[in-house]
Amino acid sequence: MTTPADKLPVAKLNLPKGFKISVYASGIPNARTLRMGDKGTLFVGNWQGNKVWAVTDGGKKKKVIYEGLDWPNGLAFKNGTLYIAEHTRISKAEGIEDHLDNPPKLVTIYDKLGQERPHGWRYLAI
Repeated sequence: MTTPADKLPVAKLNLPKGFKISVYASGIPNARTLRMGDKGTLFVGNWQGNKVWAVTDGGKKKKVIYEGLDWPNGLAFKNGTLYIAEHTRISKAEGIEDHLDNPPKLVTIYDKLGQERPHGWRYLAI
């Protein structure tokens, strides 16, 4: 369930002096892993869903760029390529920020991660 941005308890958070907090984007269910692209796109993976989102224009625009995935929890971004760790595989999308309106087909680079559930969330760093 997604909490509407105006209902988030940001005022209750205790922040260090000089810090501030605000909602950058809302309406993405079960958002889990965030990765910033080289051109300012925020990529969002979700742990209970099957989608990867792209958030642009300072958080004002969001769209699903991949769906039908298996727990796309882990994301990494390097040199223009988005890497997605699903429950059983790791895939990549090269040049993704230049093709958000027509994302390239994912290329599987590893598919032997195993089937363990419920603690099968994958995290990725490059």
